[in-house]
Amino acid sequence: RTCVRSLTVLEREEDNWCVVVGGGVGSMMLRSIEVDDVTGNLAKEPLIDGVRCQELQPPHDDRVVSLATRSGGFLISGALDGTLRVWDCSPTKTGTGTTQPTCLYRLYGYKVWLSSICTDDTKIISDGSDNRIVVHDFSCSQDQQKDDAD
Repeated sequence: RTCVRSLTVLEREEDNWCVVVGGGVGSMMLRSIEVDDVTGNLAKEPLIDGVRCQELQPPHDDRVVSLATRSGGFLISGALDGTLRVWDCSPTKTGTGTTQPTCLYRLYGYKVWLSSICTDDTKIISDGSDNRIVVHDFSCSQDQQKDDAD
């Protein structure tokens, strides 16, 4: 169908791992894998029988060139359509109440090719072929944390 442009391993929740691949036509697929409970390494036969790939919807409009993960089952995807997307892939917390990953945010505005993305759980850092670095800060200020506690 399409060639793989990016790949990452995501921990959806404790002891629930999957592989996510980004394709050349904007598609992204998620496939559960089995990890050895003792060693933490991939099981001898990591692909779980009977489990099909899930396609993340909606797809990007162009090649998915970068994927990054953060704790809590979150995935960040970047594509040549000029967007970053933040996905909730945790099977117990998705906004739809199902195991289908949910796109939480779409970040627009990249005018030239997006190159790579990374995260430290509070910021998303990305760069493009125009040699610019963009930082999206998702951390809360102390005032916001107090308001949330009230």
